[in-house]
Amino acid sequence: NMIPADKVFTCTAEILSETPALCMDDKTTHAVLSLLTLVRDGVLSMSAHVKGLVAHSRNLGIVKTLTDGEGKPTAVKFSMSTRSASNSHLDDSERELEMLALACTGDDENATHRARYPGWDYAPVSPLRDLWTRISEETYGVTPRIEVIHAGLECGILCDKLGEMDIISVGPDMKDIHTPREMLSIPSVERTYRLVCETLRSLA
Repeated sequence: NMIPADKVFTCTAEILSETPALCMDDKTTHAVLSLLTLVRDGVLSMSAHVKGLVAHSRNLGIVKTLTDGEGKPTAVKFSMSTRSASNSHLDDSERELEMLALACTGDDENATHRARYPGWDYAPVSPLRDLWTRISEETYGVTPRIEVIHAGLECGILCDKLGEMDIISVGPDMKDIHTPREMLSIPSVERTYRLVCETLRSLA
């Protein structure tokens, strides 16, 4: 389903210079095509505990040709993002990408890991979640919808730094998140703020 703004999208190509483009050699071309063919991208596994929940995924988000000061290609960089609530999945993904780099370039040092969201798995028992639900029902007469999602959240970072803790992620109503059309409901922010205050007051 195309959004209206995309329906008028056009692309024009024109020759800007008679200078021939610099091309990759056979070895580099083979390595790039091998990686693009072999890398696993998208949903890698589904949750065995929560129906319909993605457990492990990878996104090949950027492919960029690096050049030197004279504009000569020096390397091709593939940037990927892996998501999982399980640290073992994240560890496996790092090893898999190292092996892929070794197979395609002959050097596993070509795979570097910059950062990752630590795993944050669903807690079957959560007193904090129960408290939030009760306060929402008492304050607004609404039972909040509890959802398990596949994403990288700050909650995983906090749990990783502070150890095992009861933690939930809450927020106001939003639409088209991470797009130019992102919208936030101001009345929902007010309701969420009140619930946070009431929950903290109850915990205190």
